[in-house]
Amino acid sequence: MLRGEELEKRPIAARLKKIGWILTFVGIPFGSAIAGIPFLLAGKIMAREKGMEKDILVFLTILLPIIFLFSVFNASQKWITLSSVVSLGIMIYAVFLGADYLIREEKFFHFLIKLLILSAIISAAYALIIYFSGFDIRAQALFAGANILGEVMFFSIIWTLAFSIHIYQRRKWLLVLVLLMMTLALIFSFSRGAWLGAIGALLAYGFWQRRARLWIAILLLVVGTFLVGLPVLRSRVGLIFDISHPLNLERIYIWRATLNMVRAHPWLGIGMGNYAFVYKSYMIRGAEIETPSFAHNIFLQMWAEGGLGALLVFLGIVYLILRKGIGWIKSSRGSSRVLAAASFSALVGVIIHNQVDCLISSMHIGPVFFLLAGMIFYGERFCPGKTERQKQTTPPS
Repeated sequence: MLRGEELEKRPIAARLKKIGWILTFVGIPFGSAIAGIPFLLAGKIMAREKGMEKDILVFLTILLPIIFLFSVFNASQKWITLSSVVSLGIMIYAVFLGADYLIREEKFFHFLIKLLILSAIISAAYALIIYFSGFDIRAQALFAGANILGEVMFFSIIWTLAFSIHIYQRRKWLLVLVLLMMTLALIFSFSRGAWLGAIGALLAYGFWQRRARLWIAILLLVVGTFLVGLPVLRSRVGLIFDISHPLNLERIYIWRATLNMVRAHPWLGIGMGNYAFVYKSYMIRGAEIETPSFAHNIFLQMWAEGGLGALLVFLGIVYLILRKGIGWIKSSRGSSRVLAAASFSALVGVIIHNQVDCLISSMHIGPVFFLLAGMIFYGERFCPGKTERQKQTTPPS
């Protein structure tokens, strides 16, 4: 039985978690989920949950910041490395290991998706006003740049499709307007990586959810029409396949410089968060470009900043999450399958986007990755289908 003090603290912990998740889901479409982190962290600590899920994915996820901690030995900015490792640890503890609350509280999660959709509508409107009013040459999120806007828009599109088609199922005309706004914001972000991530996410969702295929086909048709029909967008699409273009050469030079970092510090890396500070020492001669903040590839970033151990652990995390995501989809039905397909598909889009970007380690937008990873982990762990299989395979006592 719980003691009186624990009974008083548990409701407070639940309230803190709810506030944290509300701020997170409202903040994501605007490009920053950081406001929710302190509440999620406080709620997680106050809950005083005993024990840890015994799973290799949890072990690897907790191991990741520990490995990055050793990169401080090579770091030129050691305090930045330490603060970056702490930030990563907080995201894993508060978001990844706290996502079980969303899986258990289905009604509350549906409420969060409504907030996400509303927030995404406002964010998309803001981004389009920024672009068409001439304030910027690309649509921007309120708290972040164009590339992040692209990612949060396709993240929001997937959840809007999942909620509207499979759960809410009313006012389909409103769904058309909402999806159109989000899609236009995604398009005019001019983020090629986000475009590819969005296409991957939509195709993945359509693969697992037949009822969404018509909507996805319409969305892809709209995207294709804009990208091919408008010259400014058509030229941007052409850059994806033009290796000789200066913008693509810039990415190639950054990747080559990153490989130089890896060769110099293959085991412990250059220090988490230190990429921008050491880039000039490793950049390619004759390719002096503006100092980038990251490697524009999440796997190269992990290797360069954390060493080979960080890369291998992160590869293991990605592999296990994707495998568990597929397992969750296959073993679930009804609303659970919708949740599984949306989480998996959005994560596929995030991973694709991060092949030319690095948005996972930032506490502003990194929670998106760990949110999806945590939902997949706990969803697969708690799904009814898995529970039934466990009962059938458990021998009688």
